[in-house]
Amino acid sequence: MSIRIRAATALDAAAVADVHRASWKDTYRGILPDDVISRHTLSMDGVWMARLADPGATTTWVATDNDAVVGFILVEAMGPGHPAPLRVGALYLRPEVKRRGYGTALLEYAIADVPAYTEVAVSNRGAMDFWNRLGFTQTGTEFDEAFGADIATLVREG
Repeated sequence: MSIRIRAATALDAAAVADVHRASWKDTYRGILPDDVISRHTLSMDGVWMARLADPGATTTWVATDNDAVVGFILVEAMGPGHPAPLRVGALYLRPEVKRRGYGTALLEYAIADVPAYTEVAVSNRGAMDFWNRLGFTQTGTEFDEAFGADIATLVREG
């Protein structure tokens, strides 16, 4: 295994969308309603093409293994009034590379020791444990109508 991390470009949109779709289907089946999973994964290609073509205040990095995209992280710079200066908006891996160091490598590369926060479905125990192991603490929970689930805000101080 050779983890390489690089900035994502619009040329990575299809691969990032594929990772996102595969991860959602693997992770959230049985956690979120099937219609939410279907609705969310249906438009991944267009969403990622638009997001990577015009990233705004976000940066996306991809992890590759033998030049294949196996994971990605999206980080967004936030202004005042947010729990931390950086928001991890997405961190997804292909199911076959979970628990092999890719998620930790992406997170460390993208945010180093900068204070950051993310939101995670409370029922996604694997993700909650991952973020807790890396120093993120739950600071609140809200029900998200679009996802049909309780979403926790997790914050890591610098």
